[in-house]
Amino acid sequence: MTACAEPGEASFRPACEQGLADGFAALGRAEARGLKGSANWTRAASLLSAARVQKEFGEYENCALKVQSAQSYLRPLTAE
Repeated sequence: MTACAEPGEASFRPACEQGLADGFAALGRAEARGLKGSANWTRAASLLSAARVQKEFGEYENCALKVQSAQSYLRPLTAE
């Protein structure tokens, strides 16, 4: 049964990995603009950290979902 679930889970891997890279880059840009510590920055950082843990355990779907949630907090920080 587990073998059946793996291909579906693996399909989320690219979204997870790219989302983490993009998310942490956006977090860094927001930090450089002096926004570190804001509520949105902290929420996004927490979600991205949790997503990274999910990635380490091969839980790519959960990782991608957390990355997607983090993006909603990052958008206001990166809008110029």
